[in-house]
Amino acid sequence: MTTPGGFTDAAAIRAEAMAAGAHAEAVTPLSESDVRKLFGPPVEPPRPPIAYRLGLLFVAVATVVLPLLYVALVASVVALTLWFAVATIDTVTTGFSSIRNYVGRIVVGSLLVVFLVKPMFAKRRRTVDAPSLSPDEEPVLHAFVRHVCTAVGAPLPTRIDIDGEVNASASFRRGWRSFFGTDLVLTIGTPLFAGMTVAELGGILAHEMGHFRQGWGMRLSFAIRTTNAWLHRVVHERDGWDEKLKNVGGWVWAATLARGCIWVTRRLLWLLMRIGQFLASTMSRQMELDADRHELALVGPTVLVTSLRKLVLLSETQDAAYETASAALRDGMLPDDLTTLTLDFRSRMKDDFARKLLESALERDTEALASHPGTRDRIAHAEAHGGSGPLRCDVPATALLADPVARQRQVTRAHYEVVAPGSLPHVAVVPTQRLLSDNRQAQADQEISARTYRDTVAYVLPLRLDTLPEVATDVPSLVEALGEARTAFESASSDAQRALSRFDQADTRIAHAHRIESLLAAGGDPDELHDLVVDDRTAEGAVSAQVSARAGQRRPRETVELAHAALRRRIACASALVHEHRTELGLDDQLARRFDRALGALRALSGQVDLLDEMRFDSYALVDLAKHRAGKDDLKARDAVAQAELSARKRFATLQTDLADVPHPVEADALLIDRLFADRAGAEARPLDRVGPLLDDVWVLYFRGLDVLARVVDRVEAACASIDDATETN
Repeated sequence: MTTPGGFTDAAAIRAEAMAAGAHAEAVTPLSESDVRKLFGPPVEPPRPPIAYRLGLLFVAVATVVLPLLYVALVASVVALTLWFAVATIDTVTTGFSSIRNYVGRIVVGSLLVVFLVKPMFAKRRRTVDAPSLSPDEEPVLHAFVRHVCTAVGAPLPTRIDIDGEVNASASFRRGWRSFFGTDLVLTIGTPLFAGMTVAELGGILAHEMGHFRQGWGMRLSFAIRTTNAWLHRVVHERDGWDEKLKNVGGWVWAATLARGCIWVTRRLLWLLMRIGQFLASTMSRQMELDADRHELALVGPTVLVTSLRKLVLLSETQDAAYETASAALRDGMLPDDLTTLTLDFRSRMKDDFARKLLESALERDTEALASHPGTRDRIAHAEAHGGSGPLRCDVPATALLADPVARQRQVTRAHYEVVAPGSLPHVAVVPTQRLLSDNRQAQADQEISARTYRDTVAYVLPLRLDTLPEVATDVPSLVEALGEARTAFESASSDAQRALSRFDQADTRIAHAHRIESLLAAGGDPDELHDLVVDDRTAEGAVSAQVSARAGQRRPRETVELAHAALRRRIACASALVHEHRTELGLDDQLARRFDRALGALRALSGQVDLLDEMRFDSYALVDLAKHRAGKDDLKARDAVAQAELSARKRFATLQTDLADVPHPVEADALLIDRLFADRAGAEARPLDRVGPLLDDVWVLYFRGLDVLARVVDRVEAACASIDDATETN
């Protein structure tokens, strides 16, 4: 089930692959002499086809024409504005209206120029340089790269960098300043070392060296891509200037005219951008196939196809690794080695799942604006080539590095400095194996939880644990009551599952009706909303739909409550046994501490269920209102958004206060508030950006707490069963 902020319990890959263990055994490093023996005489890649050379011509023309058209557009606006200012000044009278019209048109022209050139002055996104490997640090890798360059006749890179991506790339080291020389940088992702053989990595590097050999092709591709990136910023980038122009109070006619002119100009530039993208993408795909010819000449089609298949699977499992790291960040941790995490998921992936991923990749067509040919097209191109290359070595590519694990940790740290710089001072970077062990435990808890709750608990109707029922104190009575509660739950669970489904459907109607009501109050049109299950989209219809849906939830709620009551009795019996009789049952003190921590958090969250529901509806309305207000100079819409944000901010603050001293459901010596509000406490943050992620995290922690309780109940029931078995034996 998806939580209100869009959270899903686990990606498919995590569900398929979650397990622990090292992804590879230690590999004996190669020496420079070992590398030298791998290579024979240089190979000669086939001459590129005529389509590639014609593509160069078209891109060369576009590289010159597109920037000139952009400059001509800016110059035209400047010239037209100046002409108007000079040519019409004699027509201006002393009247306010005449002066306003004259000045207003000059302001419109000036604003248009500002909006066309302001990306030049925008702040650049923060970047962290990728770690570089010197020949002294990694002599074997440098020797390997040198031999690959010699084999395919490519210039040597000036520098070799590493990062954490499932990719390798060739680029100009200093951008435009390296345009006319051979100042090139080769970047290699550590997952390629960890997931490829020496021959496969050699083929991938030969592909990148093929780009080094492309000379003007590489330069023209760089130029057109840079031009397209600039046009993309002009067309799509929005900042405070756009917000001010959208919400300007006075001179409304001039602001409206300026927005219209800017919109038209951006549409024209969008057309230029799309033309440039089409030419650049077409050229890029031809360059990729040409680079593949260098790879084929060195390693042959079999190795190339194998490496392409590995790249598909490694890319998918890296997404799972990033998801796992994001989940760990919510708990104040980050793994120290994302590459190990990626390869662990890959090594545990089931064959059927891997086959489905590959089949999906092979079924995808190459898109018109794709920079690379699709996997299917590249494989077909390789198989048509035939033959075999001279480089053969099945040793893992980590043998090319002096200390692969240290390199993997190095690039992981660099990755965090880019994507989560503000979080690093507040989190613990822990060994990846510890995180994998924690994930193993979490998965085991989830499996027990699924058996314990049987899909009778959801965020729309959670198991409320504000209070637990009174139970007996002696072991025989508690064991008997525990068994009765379990039997009662099993009897009620099937009806509760069906009732919960009906309750959820009614909740959807309430949410949709609330969205309609909020949008109508802001002067919006409900037809702007899609996939609504409410037919009557008037204000009265929205209110009526909410009343009707809430009435329809009463019976399902009562049915689910029967199952929840049995669960509370079951938890209460387990609590008494684990606290008062754990020695007799052979249970340890740590289990009791875990139970108390989780139950304390769940009790507090149970008391906030109504507030969380209100915040959930806030999040839906805020998204709709923001979309409605976008691009409109509408006072009513602006007031509605402000009111909704104020309401959301108040509820946000209330929740933060009420949960101030609540323990974390899983982590010892941690508070719930530390994980929920660490990055969201700033008053300047918009509620639209805060509510959804907060709700995601709240319900993640809620269900993690339920997982802990389920594990304790399972352990207690197993201990009770052992006592019964021993009694029967005696």
